[in-house]
Amino acid sequence: MGMRSPTSELDSLVREELARILASQEFSNSPYIQDFLRYIVDATLEGNSQHLKESVIGVHVFQRPIGYDPKLDPAVRMGAQRLRRKLLAYYAAHPGQGLQIVLSKGSYVPQFVPVVTSVADAATEDPALDAEEEIDSSQSEAAPAVPAAPAPRRPVSVWPARKRLLPGFLIAGTITVFWLSRMTGLVTPFGTRVEFNRVTPFTSLPFDEYNATFSPDGSEVAFSWAGLKEGNLDIYIQRVDESSAHRLTTDPGRDEFATWSPDGRWIAFRRNLNQVMLVSPLSGRERSLGSAAGEYLAWVPDGSALLVPKAHPGTDDYDLESIDISTGERRDFALDGQRVSGSEPFRFSPDGRWFGYCARPEQSMENEIYIRPVQKGPSVRITQSQRVIQGWTWTPDGRDLIFSSNINGPFALWRIRAEAGNHAELVAGTGQDARFPEMSSYAASRLAKSVTLLVYERWQRVLNLQRREIALDRKTGLRHALPAEPLFPSTRDDNSPQISPDGRSLVFISNRSGFDEIWRGDLAQLDDPEVLTTLGSSGLYPHSPHWSPDGSRIVFSATTTSQRTMSGFDIAQIYVVPAQGGRMRPVTAWNSEQSHPVWSNDGRWIYFASNRSGTFEIWKIPADAPDATHARDNGTLAVQVTRHGGAEVQVAADGQTLYLKNDGFGDGSLWALAAGTDSPKQVSDATSREWWSVTRDGIYYVDVSRSATTAYPAVAPKSIYFLNARTRQVTEVGDIRERFFSFRPDFCASPDGRQIVYSQFVNKNIDLMLVRDFH
Repeated sequence: MGMRSPTSELDSLVREELARILASQEFSNSPYIQDFLRYIVDATLEGNSQHLKESVIGVHVFQRPIGYDPKLDPAVRMGAQRLRRKLLAYYAAHPGQGLQIVLSKGSYVPQFVPVVTSVADAATEDPALDAEEEIDSSQSEAAPAVPAAPAPRRPVSVWPARKRLLPGFLIAGTITVFWLSRMTGLVTPFGTRVEFNRVTPFTSLPFDEYNATFSPDGSEVAFSWAGLKEGNLDIYIQRVDESSAHRLTTDPGRDEFATWSPDGRWIAFRRNLNQVMLVSPLSGRERSLGSAAGEYLAWVPDGSALLVPKAHPGTDDYDLESIDISTGERRDFALDGQRVSGSEPFRFSPDGRWFGYCARPEQSMENEIYIRPVQKGPSVRITQSQRVIQGWTWTPDGRDLIFSSNINGPFALWRIRAEAGNHAELVAGTGQDARFPEMSSYAASRLAKSVTLLVYERWQRVLNLQRREIALDRKTGLRHALPAEPLFPSTRDDNSPQISPDGRSLVFISNRSGFDEIWRGDLAQLDDPEVLTTLGSSGLYPHSPHWSPDGSRIVFSATTTSQRTMSGFDIAQIYVVPAQGGRMRPVTAWNSEQSHPVWSNDGRWIYFASNRSGTFEIWKIPADAPDATHARDNGTLAVQVTRHGGAEVQVAADGQTLYLKNDGFGDGSLWALAAGTDSPKQVSDATSREWWSVTRDGIYYVDVSRSATTAYPAVAPKSIYFLNARTRQVTEVGDIRERFFSFRPDFCASPDGRQIVYSQFVNKNIDLMLVRDFH
């Protein structure tokens, strides 16, 4: 039998050590760190280490789009720091089986270091010391010159016992040369040459510029902006060859969703969302076409009419109707019975032969793009992403579609042929957080060559968690919120916090890994949080995590992107995951939406909202219900608690009262339902949806009713109140002056009422970006 090659022996040893590390307690609850280590080790063993750069790791491990900017997104650097700490912790507890995997600071190429007691021992026990020194020297040349990682604890040498298995170490220098030669001759991981588009900022104004639309000749762009003082939203116009914009509309209302007419005479837009308006881009003269549902508008090819959404009873999707701009006459626009999304663009192709729109496939949650011939023929589904789409447009030649989606995690621009059966490709160079594209052809003069312009929105949106201690005045009994401090900051979206029963830990949702996952952090150490779920690209979006009373489990709901009910509602199920991470157990598997789960105080039940009866009510199910994947009869275990509606629920400290919110009770109302009764009683009229939290002594809540809202309240202060459960007295404890999302459970209080945590915008800005010669 022939001797195995030195490289195969060493590969086997490294992979054995890798398997032990990944299965260890230090790594088993950190799937993204596992993926990171596995990826860089595999790449090195396969001769791919020259590709271990931050931008490549970001794409392949952290699901960042090709072309993302690592300077703006430190996910890889943060991951490397965590990986180094975990390797040190692992080797402190497990000295190693012949070698250790080390990741030096400043490098993403792992080193495979033999375990020795000392240099003297190694020289005595193994004549391969000189070769080992050659390995270290070669690796130090291949890696950047940076300070070495702290040396791991070195165990007693095991080299004598393994000499018969490691003849390859006698020629380690040869192995190193062989490895380094392999590392230099491989093709790029992407396999093809990528041409990047040259992107420049079109607007750099404070606050948000959005809803861009080109003039017919491509020389101007109209968009919405609230001005330097963020007063109110108006329509502005800016030429593509200039850097300043002029204001077109001046009404105190919100002017958005502009679209330029094909003949250039009018810009159609919405005022305060429901009013459809026309304005002349030259004179500023305005006309009203009445009200309409939805958001977007579209011109028919000859500019004689405007398409607007029309509400369809019983669903949140829309039919379409046309408004004649001369007579105001309205007519239905047939789509073969299919309804469209009013929150995504719909539009005709540049040649007027096709009509494109977004709609949800049967029983699917997310929109896909469809096109249909204007003359005759069925609709054709173009995208198959099963992901969120945020804007799309035709290329000027009508051959392709450019759309924004979170297929790989962050939103990015994608290109797909306007035919069935094609796959989307990333638009190179436009980066992440690119949304709502618009395109046009443009020639700067009669003699100039026509170029293709692309303008899109680049969102800079960072939401981080803030903690505020609550000071209690013993004399007056009044509470006061101290200044906020950030918790577990990231450059992404951190939301839905919940403090553990003992007040020591926090669970929250974050997309810092590329996708929404549930994370857990230590409130005392404030070290890097650990991820508890591995939803990744599964199509599940987690919501509303809550601790069990003993702190051992987390219950949450998760919406699926691939299913919707026949009535058009989202499908979401209840899941339980160990508080240390591990396998998720589905508690429900019903064709309905389940949300906002919480535990009963004794841990025996899980309360949640569900529309399985047709309207949202509060239900409960045993916390130890069987895995719903295998036990489809879990529905028989569920008990309906309310009969008059319920969209959110929390349990009072006495365990005998449920606090409820329901849109049917009024926007700000909070209700209490005592055990054994059927009629809730109102306890507050200013509690904003999902921004309230029950403690042992009462309820903290935030009132956003006096702040103008779209997706988030304005900068105006939002008061924080405390409702004393015993006296029913309400006192203001502070306010929040930054923006936040008012439609997510981004607020919580500790059970003892001594601290509150919420998510707010740290950075919020939308700029328009321009590609002048798109290809």
